[in-house]
Amino acid sequence: MTFGGFFPGWNGSMGYSTFLCKGKSYTIMEPDNLRNPYLSGKLTAFCAVAVKPAGHGRLEVIYRSADAQEIRGIWSLMPGHRHFRLDLHFVAAKPAYYSLAVTAFNGAPRNAVSNVQLPPMFQYQRIPEQPMMLPSAMMPQPVSITERKQGE
Repeated sequence: MTFGGFFPGWNGSMGYSTFLCKGKSYTIMEPDNLRNPYLSGKLTAFCAVAVKPAGHGRLEVIYRSADAQEIRGIWSLMPGHRHFRLDLHFVAAKPAYYSLAVTAFNGAPRNAVSNVQLPPMFQYQRIPEQPMMLPSAMMPQPVSITERKQGE
């Protein structure tokens, strides 16, 4: 990870794009792709394949990738709280740098969103074209809120 610009970026990004001109294909690196954390290395998706109870207020979920790697996740709802805790257990096949990201929300098309609240750096409403990593040192209010049009 580098901080060559204002936002963090990645040398060696896998975010190459190609275009065709007069029958010839050209490969380029678009500058915005350097800031996309999902293009910083090989992305492997893990999908839930099994779930079972793991005690009071706990579920164990097995996630598997297309190449048969597994992650075990324990979802816990603590007494008196309204949020879940997720503990992930992953054994890497080889030494390297790994990052785990969990998505827990359903996406929405832009026309289904009536309002957006982002940190001041984005003038509260300017949505980036693609994902960006924003270190907490750059975001004094690390919050993103969306309001949906149809009762969500």
